[in-house]
Amino acid sequence: MTIDGIGSGSIGPHKTHESQEAQKAADPTSPEAQLAAADRGDVVEISSQGRNLLEGADIFATDPTRVARIRENIDQGLYNTPAVAEQIAVRLLSEV
Repeated sequence: MTIDGIGSGSIGPHKTHESQEAQKAADPTSPEAQLAAADRGDVVEISSQGRNLLEGADIFATDPTRVARIRENIDQGLYNTPAVAEQIAVRLLSEV
């Protein structure tokens, strides 16, 4: 049996498979599209509130007056007490 096609190209299994794959990839809910998205790597999204916090904060800024006061306290042995050591330990453990 002969079927005369309309158009210049032939339709074979490879053409049908390619068009099915294209349709699947175009559907964002398809497993193929989700796998393709996963192949691009991880994505991190920072909220606008988080970006606003970072814009105004210089996390590496230190107040020279405060640093001088802390150094003076260290030199005087102010932090060399069991009470201060306990406070430091409690604070460190609460951040872990």
